[in-house]
Amino acid sequence: MGRRLVVLWALIPLPFWVTITTGGPDGLLRHAIFHPVYVMLLIGAILLLRRLRSATDSRVVRGFALSIVVAQAAAIAGMIGEEIAVLQHGGLSAGREVFRAPLHMWSARITIPGLLSSQILLLGLTIASVVAMRAEQRLTASSHQL
Repeated sequence: MGRRLVVLWALIPLPFWVTITTGGPDGLLRHAIFHPVYVMLLIGAILLLRRLRSATDSRVVRGFALSIVVAQAAAIAGMIGEEIAVLQHGGLSAGREVFRAPLHMWSARITIPGLLSSQILLLGLTIASVVAMRAEQRLTASSHQL
């Protein structure tokens, strides 16, 4: 479970903070490429969260994982809306005016809360997972002593 958590940290908060520090959609990647790349990262996190859910018996961990999946799905829906707006406003040559397009603005109102809540929920998932792993280790150690 520990490795999965590390990868989840690389897939959920890391891209968000790299995006902020590199200028967002106007930064390293052109806006029309930015959203599909980010959607692929979100999908990767969802797939890993599904594996994590099936690998644990902890209802708390499973609940946090499911909550993050929902938040990631919302972020995907928002990103797709933003990408459609970008494509409607010039695709690879879309300028800053796309940020004022109604579809882009409304979609961002879905994307941003989805991304931020995923990060907050990931903190809870991490804590719950560490507690569950320690409890499992104690249970294994006590069963070996018998």
